[in-house]
Amino acid sequence: MLKELIRRAREVAEKHLPEDVRARGRQLADGVLERVPERVRATVEPYLAEERPDASTEHGDRANTPNEAGASEPEPAPASGGGWAPAAGNVRGDEYRVVVFGAPNDPASQRACALLQEEEIEHRIVDLRLEPRTANQLASVTGNMQYPYIYIDGRHWGSDGDLESLRALGDLAKIMARKLDTISDEGRRVGGLHETFDDSITIENVTERLHKGHILTVDGLDCWLENERVFHEGVPRPMSELAEVVREIVARADEDPDLDTQWRFEPAVDLNH
Repeated sequence: MLKELIRRAREVAEKHLPEDVRARGRQLADGVLERVPERVRATVEPYLAEERPDASTEHGDRANTPNEAGASEPEPAPASGGGWAPAAGNVRGDEYRVVVFGAPNDPASQRACALLQEEEIEHRIVDLRLEPRTANQLASVTGNMQYPYIYIDGRHWGSDGDLESLRALGDLAKIMARKLDTISDEGRRVGGLHETFDDSITIENVTERLHKGHILTVDGLDCWLENERVFHEGVPRPMSELAEVVREIVARADEDPDLDTQWRFEPAVDLNH
């Protein structure tokens, strides 16, 4: 996750910032690294070093410092019985599309995880006993006080019973395929969908949906319209450049069939904390 975020930040900076600004940013990062604990520096520095054009010489020997703390993200919780463990498949990098908020000793949470395992759907699990603030937030947002909370692509899809219904209706596979416009009326009720929209990445559709206030996430970065500006790759641009932005997005999607694009109706909650 950290490596991917640094890569994306570098790409945006190279596209929008002049070299002198980027150089000052690198100097600032070096100053910060000098003052952080060794464990933090050992974790972060290798990522920063390999993203720089002169990583082998810019910092001397420090550029090749091994990651003593381990650079990789921790693995999801190991199996502990009852289906409380992630399965294989359907994950992009280390960003899980499906998150189960529950508790390992909760039968409903176990049933939800077992179902996802049966369908070979990769999922992350969050023990809400260790996250009381998150538990309170989810209860407030969903109006439900009972575990588990199933989130797919940042949208709440109910509990274990709802997940079972979605599978029985054939909607779970459609949700995972991001074909929300094809799911049943009951599936739409569970997901709180009230209107059908085309998710295709075309100039006409992207322009229309952005004007409707929808948010298009492209490779993890949001694009939306606000206050007569178009926000793209973290940079506000004048509305007069909307057509250019849309053409850029559509061109990327045409060039890369595997480009990660998602339509949202509201800002997504980061569930990969």
